[in-house]
Amino acid sequence: MNVHRPIRLLVLSVALIVAAGTVAAGAGAASASTCVNWTGVTPVHPTGNGDNFEAVAMPSPCDAWAVGEDVNNGHFNTLVEHWNGTGWQFELSGNPGGVNQDSFLIGVAPVPGAGPWAAGFYCYSVASQTQIETPKGGV
Repeated sequence: MNVHRPIRLLVLSVALIVAAGTVAAGAGAASASTCVNWTGVTPVHPTGNGDNFEAVAMPSPCDAWAVGEDVNNGHFNTLVEHWNGTGWQFELSGNPGGVNQDSFLIGVAPVPGAGPWAAGFYCYSVASQTQIETPKGGV
C-alpha cells in the first residue's frame, strides 16, 4: 500500500479548492496576449532524468507555473518552472526534508496579488509531512 497516497489526495484536494476559488474570482478579467505561444516549447530540465510535472497553473497567457519533482542523486526533489511569456525558467524551490529525503509538489494555484502557491509533501525519516510553497516576495 502506498502510504503517501492519502496525503497526496488531501494536498491535491486543497490545491483544487484554492484554484477553483481563484478562477471564479478572476473570471471577469480580460487579458491581452502579447507573449509567445508556449505550445511545443520544451521546459528546462535541471537533471535530465526523472523530471515529472504534476500540475500547471496559468493565470494569464504570459504567466504559467509548472510543479512536480526531479531525481537528483537517487532522491526526488521539488521542481518548479515558470513561463514568463518568452520561455520556461527553472525556479529554486524548497526541499524541507533536505536533499537526502524525497520532496514532491503535486498542485499549484495562482493567487491574485500573492503569486502561485504550490502544495505537496516531503518524507522525513519514515513519516510524510505537508509542504506548501510560494515564491519569496511574491511574483
